[in-house]
Amino acid sequence: MSFFKNLLGRGHHDGGNTSHQQGGKHHGRAQSHGGGLRNDWGNSAANQNICANCNAGNQAGTRFCQQCGNALLPKNCGGCGAVKIAGAKFCGNCGMPQ
Repeated sequence: MSFFKNLLGRGHHDGGNTSHQQGGKHHGRAQSHGGGLRNDWGNSAANQNICANCNAGNQAGTRFCQQCGNALLPKNCGGCGAVKIAGAKFCGNCGMPQ
């Protein structure tokens, strides 16, 4: 294995001092991944209420959809009483259609 490391180089992230590293920077950016560039893709869904009626994303804590006016408050399943998940077509607890 060490033969291949010597032949192929030290690798991309092993901390070796190769010519493509720029003084503690990674590809010309800050050391941490995504350094400085803030792109909230993938993080925004956790902070939104998705409307079951129109699938629009609404800010967390809003009571009504900003696009269609549908109530965003959780409702209970008519079969088992479990809290419905917005946008779900079936209850996750008992399988009853919503």
